[in-house]
Amino acid sequence: MKSLAAGMVACCVLLAVVGRAEVKAAGQNSPARQATFGEETGTLSREPIADAVTKQLAPLLNELQAAANAHDTDRFMAFYIKGDGLTAIFNGEAIRGWDNLYAQQLKWWNHGKIDAVYTMQGYREFMVLGPDAAVVTMFESSTRTGADGKPSENRFAISMVWQKLMQNGWKIVYSHESTVH
Repeated sequence: MKSLAAGMVACCVLLAVVGRAEVKAAGQNSPARQATFGEETGTLSREPIADAVTKQLAPLLNELQAAANAHDTDRFMAFYIKGDGLTAIFNGEAIRGWDNLYAQQLKWWNHGKIDAVYTMQGYREFMVLGPDAAVVTMFESSTRTGADGKPSENRFAISMVWQKLMQNGWKIVYSHESTVH
C-alpha cells in the first residue's frame, strides 16, 4: 500500500504540472474543468471519466465535511481505508494506520466535545488520475474556542488521495493537512 501511495503522489506531481480541475467550493455538481491524459495518445484531453469521478466524489466530500462539523469520528473515519497502509500527514507529523489516525482524531475533537466549525475556502481542486483514483485539494478555515476562552481561527490546506476499491467504494488512502500562515 505504501508503494501505491508513493506512486500516486508521484503521478500527482507530474499531473500538477500538466493541469488541474476546479469545482466550486460548495461541492455542488457544477461543471468542472478537467485535465487528464488521454489513454491512447498520452496527450491532454477532456475526459468523461474525469467528470464522472468528480460527480462521484463531490457528495462524499460534502458528507466528510458534515461529519467533521458534527465532530463524529466514526462517521468521519468511515471515508478512510482501514488498515496499516493508511498514511496521514498533519503539520509534518506522519500518522500511520487507520487505528492510529482514529485515536488521534478522537483526541483532536475531544471525543466529539470540541466546538470547531469548519468552512471551505475557495474551490475544491480535483486531479483525476483515472476511473479509480483522484487527488482532491481544498482550503478550509476553522473557528473554535481557544484554551483562553477566546475565539481561535485557523486556516489549513488539505490534499487527499482517493481510490475506488472493488469492495469498499471510494476511500481516502493518503492525506496531507497543513496549517496555512
